Amino acid sequence: VLRAGVVPWTKDLALSDAFRGPLYEIFNLLEIIQNYQDPETLKSLGQICLHIEGVKTKRNVRKPEILPEYNCLILSPANLWQQSIEFFNQDNDLIGTIFSYQNLQKGKISLAEILFGMSLKETGIKRYPVRVRQRIIQYAVTIFLKEYDEKFIEGLRKRLTTYYSLHQEEKTDGQLQQSDEILHIFYPGEFNYNEFFSLMMTFFALFFYVYFSVRKIELIKSKVGVAFSATVTVMSSLGMTVGICFFFGLTLSLSGKDIFPYLVVIVGLENVLVLTKSVVSTPAHLDVKIRVAQGLSKEGWSITKNLLTEVTILTIGLFTFVPAIQEFCIFAIVGLLNDFFLQMVFFSTILAMDIRRMELSSDNTSKFHLTNIPGARKQQFSTAVTNKKPNFFRSKSHPRLNGMSGPTNVIAPTSQNTQTLVKIPKRLRLVHFWARTRIFQRAFMVWMVVWISMIIYNSGIIEHLIHLSDTLKPDNEIESFTIDRPQTLKSYVEFKTVKPVVVTASATPSPDILNHQ
Repeated sequence: VLRAGVVPWTKDLALSDAFRGPLYEIFNLLEIIQNYQDPETLKSLGQICLHIEGVKTKRNVRKPEILPEYNCLILSPANLWQQSIEFFNQDNDLIGTIFSYQNLQKGKISLAEILFGMSLKETGIKRYPVRVRQRIIQYAVTIFLKEYDEKFIEGLRKRLTTYYSLHQEEKTDGQLQQSDEILHIFYPGEFNYNEFFSLMMTFFALFFYVYFSVRKIELIKSKVGVAFSATVTVMSSLGMTVGICFFFGLTLSLSGKDIFPYLVVIVGLENVLVLTKSVVSTPAHLDVKIRVAQGLSKEGWSITKNLLTEVTILTIGLFTFVPAIQEFCIFAIVGLLNDFFLQMVFFSTILAMDIRRMELSSDNTSKFHLTNIPGARKQQFSTAVTNKKPNFFRSKSHPRLNGMSGPTNVIAPTSQNTQTLVKIPKRLRLVHFWARTRIFQRAFMVWMVVWISMIIYNSGIIEHLIHLSDTLKPDNEIESFTIDRPQTLKSYVEFKTVKPVVVTASATPSPDILNHQ
């Protein structure tokens, strides 16, 4: 591992010089390693290194091949420029070249990190540097050997120590030589079945709760299908949120893993109940498309308003600059947006299809009963067309508009003009109360406001602002609390003159006593 920087750093240097100088040293380091030969065994690097053949590349790749071919397998940042100093000097955007091989997907090591031998966060190279200052850049050279030659490695280490003697510890004969063995410990991620079991039980409880809630709704044909689609909506929202955040390199901490999945479940369940109650409560004689439109018009503004309020509160939480709160707010914002998208696109479509199936089955049942009626009991209808008020005719898009006395309004009526003629079961009262009050989302917004306010108060920002306002007072207020200023030089000298105090020698303490005191 090599750490390099530009010393001394002068003001006439540019921003690119802070990266070009340390990266240029990699070519000198590679030249030392490749030209080294052991004085005793006369072995060089080409005799003990691992030789490779051609690299299998993807088709239609415009980037130049940077991995070594038909040579020793040595990985270093110089591979980004094919180990050529000319290509390095001709490159005007070194940082852009480095980050063009950087992968933002979480869990995958990028090619740039393989060549640098460490994460790019530890190299000291930033994607968008702003300040023109000295920077310490570190990187590693990785050499793959086909056999372990202790004498060659020790001789190469001594040669590198002589060339880069700064900050190297010189060993004396009396000191014991430390072991050069390096133990790599890799801790794979363990799958916690307890957390998975509790989350699956939550999804099962969600399924059965929605099933028993919609069981009393006669307009829904497949109760199991609607409950399953509601569960899939919540699970898909959680999966999309985790996948999107993991793709951009954001992972949940230990505290966020315990809270966030259940937060998505409860918020998703509440929105599903609101949407179901809104669509089902529309008049039954309307077409399915108009019923869904009325349901969305009735609850669409409230759902959107709550979504924007929650996103605004969570966005304010991002400016607390607390890492745990920031990652929780990002996950919550992405989860709310995904849940809103799936409700409008997926769940509302499934609900409309199920209501349409119920209408078709009821039409078929009515036709079946009509054909079984005796001929004498059937009512005779005349086909004569009168010149009175014309009637509406059925169409394929609106099959239920025939015979209506007035125009159809897509906008849902207010709840004050509707009267409940059927007694609502107790299990539906809870659903209607939950959908009407949205108690959980409002409690969540209040909790977030209180949480962010406590963090701001404990951070001392308010005290700092109060102290700053006290110090920045007008001059007239400051002069009222100070003594009068002397107007002449004579009065200033008399004001600053200190009269000496005469003390007898017997009462004067010694310097040692004063220091002791």
